[in-house]
Amino acid sequence: MLLYRFADAASWIGAAIGELREAARLARSSGRTRLALCLAGGATPEPVYRALASERLSGLDAELWLCDERAVPRSDPARNGGMIERAFEDCSWEPYPRLRPWPDAQTEAEAEESAGAYEAELAASLGAPPAFDLAILGLGADGHTASLFPWNGEGSAARSSPRGLAAVAISPLEPALRMTLTFEALSRSTRRVFLARGPGKLGAVGRLADEDPALPASRLAGPGSIILYLED
Repeated sequence: MLLYRFADAASWIGAAIGELREAARLARSSGRTRLALCLAGGATPEPVYRALASERLSGLDAELWLCDERAVPRSDPARNGGMIERAFEDCSWEPYPRLRPWPDAQTEAEAEESAGAYEAELAASLGAPPAFDLAILGLGADGHTASLFPWNGEGSAARSSPRGLAAVAISPLEPALRMTLTFEALSRSTRRVFLARGPGKLGAVGRLADEDPALPASRLAGPGSIILYLED
């Protein structure tokens, strides 16, 4: 696994743009017209997504899938889909990318239904098993990624979806109830890019770079994965 450290946000964002360009290049070179991206939520990636949206990307039918989602009302500012929708609202890509949000959920039963529906949608769109061209992943200080936390594995607090590609998970932070793609789904990404920022993430970044098996995110390390770490 490769680790790249940046002292300024412009260089960090520029590296992420480079990953998008490479994913698009590989898609075109293989004769495909579709580009499947899987995007992390939270606060860290929003400026990166705004920069990606300003790229002149053309000739590819891009789909924006979400690594995970919070079980909150659609209008809640904590909802990852809302952040991604805002970040791409002035997108320069032609054609305009299609956002693939998780179905709404607020209870555990609804979250289980959402996970099952999202898994089925993935398979219908990307095939079985589905594969992403590029997954942009987050990294928590505890080593979690998506909503796959150290203490509940693949969403073991609740039932996984039938094919094991999506699950319900419980977060130690509010909002606690989440829906998430599993390691099985995320590991099929051709390229996996972890975005991390700030001194609070340095310990997790180092452990991920060393592929510490105790870290959930390390299950997505290895060939095809990099860390882009902004030091400020």
